[in-house]
Amino acid sequence: MNKSALVILLATAMLLCNGCAYRVSTPQALPSGLQIVIVENNGRLVQAQTHLQQAIASELEKELAWSIKPQSMNQLLITINPESIKSSAKDKEQITTRWRNTLKLSVVFKSPYIKNGSATKKITGSASHSSLLAENKMLINASENAARNIRHWLEAMKLQTQPPAP
Repeated sequence: MNKSALVILLATAMLLCNGCAYRVSTPQALPSGLQIVIVENNGRLVQAQTHLQQAIASELEKELAWSIKPQSMNQLLITINPESIKSSAKDKEQITTRWRNTLKLSVVFKSPYIKNGSATKKITGSASHSSLLAENKMLINASENAARNIRHWLEAMKLQTQPPAP
């Protein structure tokens, strides 16, 4: 096999692997479900909260098989910090034609099933749009991106099978 064919084969394999969502084992169950709470909303985009709650619930139910409940000893406490909206492209007259919005979150996971009872993480979710008409879709995409990042963080935690004895 010549060098160029080997390089193409390796490049293809790397692209395929990067697109895979491979798990070594099945996700750990979370006994008694999870309550998602928006503790504070300091964002300027009003609809972000609704899209974010929906995206997180959907992501955790679908990918981790965790049930979302209105009351639970396991809580995901979310503070929505002011988002960043920046120009990401301009036309030849230097007029903005595309914007990038980044949702910025402070997330606390409280559960008797994790070491020390809680964990904290700063999470972001970004998306771009090219018009005010696309702003809602951009918020949905940024929320889904943040939800995926939250899921990856939660999935990496080692849950205990029993809460520690009092």
